[in-house]
Amino acid sequence: MAILIRLGENSLKLAPIKNIQGIYTNIKKIYSQTTILINIHQTEHHHTAEELRIIPAAVSGAIVISEKSPLLKHTFIERFALWSSVDKIPSLANNVLENLDFYHDQIFNERLSKRFKKLKKYNSLTARYVINRLENQARLQNLH
Repeated sequence: MAILIRLGENSLKLAPIKNIQGIYTNIKKIYSQTTILINIHQTEHHHTAEELRIIPAAVSGAIVISEKSPLLKHTFIERFALWSSVDKIPSLANNVLENLDFYHDQIFNERLSKRFKKLKKYNSLTARYVINRLENQARLQNLH
């Protein structure tokens, strides 16, 4: 991929993470050891904000630089990452490395911490709701 070549030219240490058939191996450990995660759309036709990649990376403390996606202003993850066009990502990555404390403080603030706590709470409540529904369905099936 051309962006990897451009990033390498800027003397950045790269460790590409590939999503193979939707299975991540040791991804939490990888994210916790990552300073910057660069997220590029899968193809030029995929324009979604990859929440399943961005949120875990940010929760693990990685600064995420992601290719811009449409409708970001209408999502709750807009502040989880720095957004850029692909051609500007290498220079943004260098700027972030040169000003790491500034960007870290800008992203990982009290507002983001509250958002993570709220997200964790909603996920717990949703999981509890689903488990209760499944248990109730199983009880009803056992009655018949």
